[in-house]
Amino acid sequence: RDLNRLEEAEQEIRLAEEMQKACGTPLGQYRIYYVRVHYALAAKQAEQVLAYCDSLEALDLNAGGDVSAYRGEAYMLMGNSDEAAKTFRNLYYQKDSVFNREMRIQLDELNTLYKVDELKMQGQLDRSRFFVGMAIVLVVALLLTMYLRHITAAKLRREHELLKTANALAEESSKMKTNFIQQISHEIRTPLSV
Repeated sequence: RDLNRLEEAEQEIRLAEEMQKACGTPLGQYRIYYVRVHYALAAKQAEQVLAYCDSLEALDLNAGGDVSAYRGEAYMLMGNSDEAAKTFRNLYYQKDSVFNREMRIQLDELNTLYKVDELKMQGQLDRSRFFVGMAIVLVVALLLTMYLRHITAAKLRREHELLKTANALAEESSKMKTNFIQQISHEIRTPLSV
């Protein structure tokens, strides 16, 4: 049953190769080699896997897939565990360094975003401080105005009281003057009339 599927896969690959010859793109050729690697692994043809891996590396498109992993699997099929271990170790170090580089890039991007967010927050904080400062200045100005009005009103009340007292004294003085003049006038008229 698996043999029938492998034969079907071989026919499909040949059909894809004919279509690739018609359009002739490097990416299409890369994909055909890639499928050939999978086919050779399924058919347990280690030498073919290595040959197709060489072809994939020669195209140098890096269009997905891990050629080194397939090469390591081919060495495993051949029973060459030392070479397979070496290949997988190199693949691990390569992926680890790529992962570390990508993590550094992502961390740099996060730091940049964090700094942008920090600057936005600082701007918002500065605006908030400005508005709070303006509100405090307005409240102080309002309180000062109210205090000055209160002092002015108290001063006006005192002046009003003083004016009232001065008025009362002036009226009393005027009455006393009038009484004095009337009295003097009466005293002067009385002897004259006698």
